[in-house]
Amino acid sequence: MTPSVAAPSSLTLTSTLRCPATAIGASASCTGSAVVMATGGAVVLGAQPVTVTGSATAFTVTGGTCTAKRTLAAGTSCSVGSVKFSPTTVGSQSATLVVAGAATSVATVVSGSGLPSQSQSKSKSGGAATLAVSTSALSCGTVAVGKAARCGGSGVQLTAVGGAVTLAAVPVALGDTHNFVLGPGTCTPGKVLAAGKSCSTGTVSFKPAGTGIKSTSLSISTSAGVQTVAVSGNATASATVRHGP
Repeated sequence: MTPSVAAPSSLTLTSTLRCPATAIGASASCTGSAVVMATGGAVVLGAQPVTVTGSATAFTVTGGTCTAKRTLAAGTSCSVGSVKFSPTTVGSQSATLVVAGAATSVATVVSGSGLPSQSQSKSKSGGAATLAVSTSALSCGTVAVGKAARCGGSGVQLTAVGGAVTLAAVPVALGDTHNFVLGPGTCTPGKVLAAGKSCSTGTVSFKPAGTGIKSTSLSISTSAGVQTVAVSGNATASATVRHGP
C-alpha cells in the first residue's frame, strides 16, 4: 500500500466584495462578503488576523468572525467582516485585505471608484471630460490549473464624466493572455461615450496554465488618457486521485 500523505494546512479565501462608486466625503458599504476556510488541517489565526494594505484610509473593515488567535478546524470558515469605502481622491482606489494565520495567509483585492463631491462637480462644470472606472482591481480568487473562473463579475464599467470621451482604436487590452482571457464587451474601437454614458470592457476570466500567484493589468485607452485595472489570481495544483496497489 502506498502511504497517504496529509495535505498541509492552509487557508483559502472566497470574495464577492464589490464597492459602489462613491463621492468624496461620503461612505458606502461594499456588497458581498469575504469568507476564509481552513483546508488540510486546523489553522490558528494570528494576533491581528485581518489587515488592510494599499489605500488603507479609503477602506475599513469592521466586525467579522475571523478573530485573534481563533482556531479554524479543517473545513470550517470565518467571515472577514463588513467593508466600507470612503474615497479620498477622484478615480479608482484599491486595497488588499490580508487574513493571516500562524504559518499561512491569504489575500484579496477590494476596490472602488471615487467620484467628485457635489462642490467639486459644480466647480468643474465645463472642464475637460474624464473617464470613471468602476474598479481599479479585479480579484480572481483561487483556481485549480485546468479550471477557469470569472474575475470580479461581468466586466469593468467605463463612464464618461463632464463631457464626451472617445475610445481608442484598441480601447481595452489584457497584458497576460496566457493565464487570463478577456471576453467581448460593449467598449468597441472608436466608440464615443456621451457624458453620463457607459460601456463594459467584457468579462475577464482566470484560466491558469501553472501554479502560483498570477497577475496582470487591463489597459483602457481613451481620449481622456490611459487607465489600468490590476488583475490577480492564485493558481493551485489540479486535484488528482491516487489509488493504492
